[in-house]
Amino acid sequence: MVQGVDFIAKDDWPPQSPDLNLMDYAMWDSLAEKVYMGQSIAFTENEIRAKTKEFWIQICIKEVRKSIATGCNIVRAAVQLEGGSTDLLKNLLHWSS
Repeated sequence: MVQGVDFIAKDDWPPQSPDLNLMDYAMWDSLAEKVYMGQSIAFTENEIRAKTKEFWIQICIKEVRKSIATGCNIVRAAVQLEGGSTDLLKNLLHWSS
């Protein structure tokens, strides 16, 4: 237990349990597109950090709201699929965007 919160042990986590983290489904993809837009060469770690910070502060409320709306669709799909695979949920996400 960490600071009074019970966590499911890694070995007890269901193998097909969907990851319902909105950051994984919407925000990180959007951020990565902006960071790497038009780049054909690799960045240094410092360049990646700087560009990520630069674009992170530029995320607008419209993108956040879209991410939340998409997340609601993903949660509904996860319930309908009874916890189907994350890849299937990602495909559903791309259909809804």
